Amino acid sequence: MRVLLLALAAVSSQVMALAQMGSPGGGETQVIALHPTNPGTLYAGAAKGLCKTTSGGKDNWPSRGLEALSPRAIVLDRSKPQVLYAGTWHGVYKSTDGGEFWSANRNGLYDIDVRAIAIDPSNPAVLYAATRSAGVFKSTDGGQSWNSGQEPLTQHILALAVDPTAPGHVYAGTTKGVYRSIDGGSRFRPAGLQWSNRTWTLVFDPKTTPPTLYYGGEGGVLKTNNGGMWWDVTGPQRK
Repeated sequence: MRVLLLALAAVSSQVMALAQMGSPGGGETQVIALHPTNPGTLYAGAAKGLCKTTSGGKDNWPSRGLEALSPRAIVLDRSKPQVLYAGTWHGVYKSTDGGEFWSANRNGLYDIDVRAIAIDPSNPAVLYAATRSAGVFKSTDGGQSWNSGQEPLTQHILALAVDPTAPGHVYAGTTKGVYRSIDGGSRFRPAGLQWSNRTWTLVFDPKTTPPTLYYGGEGGVLKTNNGGMWWDVTGPQRK
């Protein structure tokens, strides 16, 4: 199961330029999110909007709003799976009913290109959102308000991950490697792989001690369990 989830996480980012959704009108799939307890329920972000299946894709992925907003990040509150957040080119949108209705807070992270979202595993009210050009923002009230860090990360950010055993440790995958913050996203410092110009996904395995962070991107799949001081190759490498 762990390997499957890691594979799905990598696919959810890398299908961006390859897969077409099996739904009326088609659309470029940019992200896939799995329900934490119901394996038949999945969400997908595409050029046509956000789609949801409750039968593992057999219902042709009906649309659930956010048309023309091209969701490229979808995360679920594991303690309340009906609560979802979607990152779009127009900001962060939230649903509290399993994706039936979406709303955006105009006083929150609005009218800005959001590329990735991560939820603090220990506190679902704490979220991090990565923007295309303004760095990482943090919310401590479930997305109602957002604050940027003291030293915004200026790299083009494509992925975010929060250490499940050290919630203040946030990792950002960029077009210039991986960066780490140890103060809740206020400041980021290089955490290896600065040779990589494309980080598709970052995923933590919380069952290892310490938790293992997996990277998927240029160079294949790598892993670290020491905060990015050293990365090991795992699986096939892309030539």
